[in-house]
Amino acid sequence: MNIVRTVLRNRTFPSQLGVLRCMCGQFKQWKVNMLYDSECPLCMHEIRFLETRNKAGLVKFTDIAHPEYRPEENGSVGYEEGMKRIHAVMDDGEVISGVPVFREVYRAVGLGWVFAVTQAPGVAWVAEMLYRVWAGWRMKITGREELEEIFEKRRQVLEVMKDRERKLCNEQECKL
Repeated sequence: MNIVRTVLRNRTFPSQLGVLRCMCGQFKQWKVNMLYDSECPLCMHEIRFLETRNKAGLVKFTDIAHPEYRPEENGSVGYEEGMKRIHAVMDDGEVISGVPVFREVYRAVGLGWVFAVTQAPGVAWVAEMLYRVWAGWRMKITGREELEEIFEKRRQVLEVMKDRERKLCNEQECKL
């Protein structure tokens, strides 16, 4: 509930919407937990589309760009790993990446036919190669900094957050 209050108090920014997306679907039985980057405009276009199709709640959407993203709760997929390539965690704990993520998510929202062709041996290889090219160029295409720059800035933000937490909390009390 604290995150909801924080979001409302701070007038909500894109990375916080991911937490709300997770919270909205956490009580339903999801089959695929799709890890996404809320700071990527093309990715967000896709996420919004998929959310409208996710009527049964079979897809959980987890924003890896949120400062409170927890890899240990998401198949141990770290922020940097998740930024380089799309990942999802299946309900049985299996971690998948690349084209299989889209195949599973689209299947869960009732559009499995869109990616069904990517299961054919030759097509699967071509689709994966095309995805790798896209993943490699995603930052340039969307007008963002290179991944290494983004990673460094995130490390700095997380360090500042840790410092604030250390100053606000001690063994006797927490002023949060």
